[in-house]
Parts: sequence; C-alpha cells; structure tokens
Amino acid sequence: MGKFKMNVRAFIKCIQKNPKMFVDEVRIDYIEHLIVGFFICNNVNNNAADIDLRFHAYFTGWLVNWIQKNIDRKYRQHCFSWSQTLKDIEITSNETEAVKLFFDLSDKFFKQNENKEYPHKTVCNKRATLREYIKLIEKKPQAFLNEVRIDYLEYVIDGFKVCNKINDFDDDTAVQFHYYFSDWLINWIQSNRDKRYEKQHFFWYHTFRDLTNDEEEAVTLFFTLCDKFFEEYENEKLS
Repeated sequence: MGKFKMNVRAFIKCIQKNPKMFVDEVRIDYIEHLIVGFFICNNVNNNAADIDLRFHAYFTGWLVNWIQKNIDRKYRQHCFSWSQTLKDIEITSNETEAVKLFFDLSDKFFKQNENKEYPHKTVCNKRATLREYIKLIEKKPQAFLNEVRIDYLEYVIDGFKVCNKINDFDDDTAVQFHYYFSDWLINWIQSNRDKRYEKQHFFWYHTFRDLTNDEEEAVTLFFTLCDKFFEEYENEKLS
C-alpha cells in the first residue's frame, strides 16, 4: 500500500471542520477557488481519483438539477461556477448559510457518486510545479478565476500549495513560495515603495491591495513580483 493521498472530498471535510484555517473570510467564492486549486494540483500530479474528477466535471450540473427539483423547476443555469450558482438562487441570506448549504449539498453529491468511475480520464505526462501553474494562470486567468481579482488568485494558489504539502508531491517551488514569499514581498516594498511599510496581513492579497489602485493592477503586480521572487530563488540555489 502506498501513502494515502488526500482527495477533494476529504479536503472539503477539512475545510468544513475549520474554514478559518484556510480562508480569512468564510465566503463561498473563496472556498470554491481554494478547492479548484486543490483539484488542479491533484490532477496534474496524476493523483485525481474518480470522485475528484466527477466533482470537478459534474457538481455544477448536479447542483442545477437539485435547484430545479427542490427550489425552482424553471431555473436555468447562468454560470459554470457553483459558488455563483448558489448565490444566484437566493435561498440563503448570508455567506454562513451559503457555505453551510454547499457542505450539505456536496456531501449529498459525494454519497450519490461513491464508487462510480469517471469515464474520461487522462494522464498528465509532465507534472506542473507551482511556478508553472502560476504562469498558466497569468496566460489565461479567466480559465481559473471567476473574476480577475487578487483575492481569488491567492486562494486558487493556496489550494494548489495545500494539496502539494498534504500529498507530498515534492514540488520545491511550492515549498519556497509557501515559506518565503510573504516576507520577501515585505522586503521588496520596503526597498522599492515604502521603507516604513510593515506587514499587516497574513494573506498577501491584502498587501497587494495596499500597493495598488484596482484589482487588475494588483494582479499584474503579483505576476511581476512572483517572477522576481522565483528568479532570485533560482539564482540563490545555483550559486
């Protein structure tokens, strides 16, 4: 028996037990981006189980069917995102209720899909590191984010990092980013923008919002500084 690898179902249970361990605000859109990042990491490392693949491919459609059967039989899907779909039906009055409903419905989905194979499996011939994953997001952020926003970007990256750490995929770029990027960012700000700036947030997306005027500018600056961070890391490793 090989070492157990965590799947999406188990990860969602971890979030449910202690959501503040993963997100600074308990919001359904943040949780979705976290889960997307986790799934992608499992998938590119050829670790996605049938239940992972079925959740990624089918959950939104399953949710629409549930809405039509239980809430509004005339409902028509307006978006691919399941967090946006949950908000679309307006049966919850706040984020706490929306998150609880997601946990309840995802549990129903997983029970209905237990031990079912996913028919369209593929094998990734080359694993993607966190650094490569970030470059993929930079090329086409709309493929990964519901909106191009710095907070969504952090959570879709965090999900990838968490998956890499829990499942021990031996991605050195993810380890370096996890332990050093936030402090490196503060040092860069003090050297280039404001020598008196002090770290005020655990989540780095807040720091980028401190530095910029809008989401597009914050996201662009992140990609620029991320490149600098990894270049410095590579130079130090080779020296």
